[in-house]
Amino acid sequence: MADPEPIPKAAVPPAVAVAGQVGRPPAAAVRAGACRRQPALSAAVNLPLGVLVITLKMVLRT
Repeated sequence: MADPEPIPKAAVPPAVAVAGQVGRPPAAAVRAGACRRQPALSAAVNLPLGVLVITLKMVLRT
């Protein structure tokens, strides 16, 4: 029997990867003693980059 929800299950690993990419650098910057603006800037840059990478992977795969 085929899996009824292959698309949502396939979307979870990229979403986790983007969340990790956006969450880890700001957390590391805070632990290193960065000012408040640097973690926010890091997250603001990493989120679009992560989404771009995931989008390119999906487009190039098909």
